[in-house]
Amino acid sequence: MYKSFEEMPVWMEAFSLADEIYDYTEKFPKNELFSLTEQLFIILLEALHMR
Repeated sequence: MYKSFEEMPVWMEAFSLADEIYDYTEKFPKNELFSLTEQLFIILLEALHMR
């Protein structure tokens, strides 16, 4: 059994994916930064909150 949700493999994978998306979005063109980044982060947060 896990002591914390942070020990769950699925959560670790989601966190790793979040980190990759964050790194990737830093490379977006400045004129696309806000709209694309906002959409990706919304999707990411929804995925992290799903269990």
